[in-house]
Amino acid sequence: MNIIQKTMKKGWDVKDISRVTGLRPDIVLALNNGTIEEVSEGMREIEEALKGKRKEKMAKFSHPIVLAPSISKGGVGKTSTLINLAATLADMGYFCLVIDTDGQTDSTYSLLGPTFVPNHDTVSDMLMKGEDARRFIKPTIAHPLIDIIPSDVRMQDVEDMTHNDKDRLHRLENCLSGVIKESLYDFILFDCGNRLNSFSDMIWMCSNPIYIYTLMDVDPYATKELPKIKQRVDSMVKKNPGIHHIGMLFNRVKESSYVYKEIFGVIREMDQSILPGNLFHSYIHVDENINKAHLEMKPLIQYRRKSKAAIDYQNVALEMIERVEVIENGKEK
Repeated sequence: MNIIQKTMKKGWDVKDISRVTGLRPDIVLALNNGTIEEVSEGMREIEEALKGKRKEKMAKFSHPIVLAPSISKGGVGKTSTLINLAATLADMGYFCLVIDTDGQTDSTYSLLGPTFVPNHDTVSDMLMKGEDARRFIKPTIAHPLIDIIPSDVRMQDVEDMTHNDKDRLHRLENCLSGVIKESLYDFILFDCGNRLNSFSDMIWMCSNPIYIYTLMDVDPYATKELPKIKQRVDSMVKKNPGIHHIGMLFNRVKESSYVYKEIFGVIREMDQSILPGNLFHSYIHVDENINKAHLEMKPLIQYRRKSKAAIDYQNVALEMIERVEVIENGKEK
């Protein structure tokens, strides 16, 4: 009996072992099932990692937590926020699946590297064929606890092909059913484009529950989109009661900025009934290290852990978890 089998018999699950050893869940399962006897990392090193190691106290959920940004104007930093949020959650020990549904493929490029050619086995193929999402999952170069279903430039073809499909709203849900049922991921995070279309509807319908957040740039026109997002949330909740808007998050904040102070003040004074949710207490500062990390093909928490924005992403991740826990536990904030 190898160390993985012994550890599983003690009550540890696949995700617990993955967090401690850095092994992918499918490798853990193969070692436990006896399909493979050892791995290149070395069983002695794995045994040392597991020896006497306690499971960290962290929020655990009975199902994957699905996170998606609301559709807003472009250029607010959705992709960089997604990548750094996923990396922060992975650093905390959560196993994450990123699903890139943006035809610009920025998340795919950042998490798989410039040598990856997204010409097959992408989210486009998955949706056009209606196949199980598990076949399209790929490990990333960013972190052993982050996987991705990559995108490609054919996302418009998916939109055109599924436009008249009577079951189009549930196409993505059907593809992801196995991933969600197996519950190997703690978080599933979507990157998406800026247009409201049938595919954005698929995302909002793919899970019950699904948690939506609105990312806002410090821009004079930022508040203009909020009533529209509120209307969209209300409209989609009628189709999927499991949609929860968990808050509005400011990105690229410079606290001394006159524009930020004015926008923040305007939102505080707006009629709360026309807003999609309340503001996160946390926010992400302007930090040139975000772009520097991107050039190095690294998440910020790996590039400069103690930078201002890296600390911000940790605070945002913790606040998101807290807000999700409140809803999962059936409490009211």
